[in-house]
Amino acid sequence: MTFSPTKKVFDNHFTFCFRNFMIDKKYQTITTNYMGGFNMIDFSTVLDANPLGIFATVDEDKIRTRVFQALFTDDHKVYFCTNSQKSVYAQLQKNAYATFCTHPQDFSPVLSIHGKAVFVEDRALIARAFDKDSDIKRLYGSEDNPVFKLFYLDVEEVETFIPQEGRQSYAV
Repeated sequence: MTFSPTKKVFDNHFTFCFRNFMIDKKYQTITTNYMGGFNMIDFSTVLDANPLGIFATVDEDKIRTRVFQALFTDDHKVYFCTNSQKSVYAQLQKNAYATFCTHPQDFSPVLSIHGKAVFVEDRALIARAFDKDSDIKRLYGSEDNPVFKLFYLDVEEVETFIPQEGRQSYAV
């Protein structure tokens, strides 16, 4: 593999980003921590380009999946929204751990993020969600609609599958 390093600041530490020319050019960013630890694909880039995916929760003793849309990311947080009257909301209230999986058309990379859902009431974040997606405005009408629920997955683990490299799993 060919790598070309560039520096950037991440969580107040210097890290190095590398270009991996073996994978699809849209998702080339690989990061490594300053101690030379894990390598991880930049999941924000993948989610921005492929926001639709499958969201999995636990319902009693069964896994439930549904099509979902990632709205935006902020560090290790991936934001989503739902309706307080839907089963996904009740499931996350009982067991906050969930998974979101997405991929581009060529399946490179397949990305799964795992973490704990945290519901938020932050007005600025809710406004950002309404600005991001016109369907949210259409469905909920107003940022003050009490059934609208914004939450994020606090990403704890990222799994990828890239045909040239196989499956990788990274703790965040």
